[in-house]
Amino acid sequence: MDLNDKAKLLVERAPKMTVVAYINKSCDLIADLLEEVDALKEANIGFRKSLGEVEARKLVHARLNQQLEESQKFIDDLKGIISDHQRLVRELDLVWNGEEGAAPQASLCDLVAQIRNDVAAMMTMGKHLPESV
Repeated sequence: MDLNDKAKLLVERAPKMTVVAYINKSCDLIADLLEEVDALKEANIGFRKSLGEVEARKLVHARLNQQLEESQKFIDDLKGIISDHQRLVRELDLVWNGEEGAAPQASLCDLVAQIRNDVAAMMTMGKHLPESV
């Protein structure tokens, strides 16, 4: 499976993955891209010898531009996922804490801990969660 296929597969699976898992997979893909760049640099030496300096540079430049475009699309997809994550965390904070109690920039970890503690406290007091939550 080439890097393009790996990137497409990762983007397809993104909605089913946690942000952390997606970022970890993205880091793996970026590492693969860096390895391919290193391989292209080594191949460049062979091209120079067999095709001449100008032709070798053109071929390497074309391949690097292709990889750059694909990487930029991948980065744009990541930015979209992170933006959605931040929007949903903010929405959850507003639903749970209201406009006055919501943090300016809440983290998912903080919200999960707060909700876990609130639910445990409600259960201890024999209360149930409201139907609207």
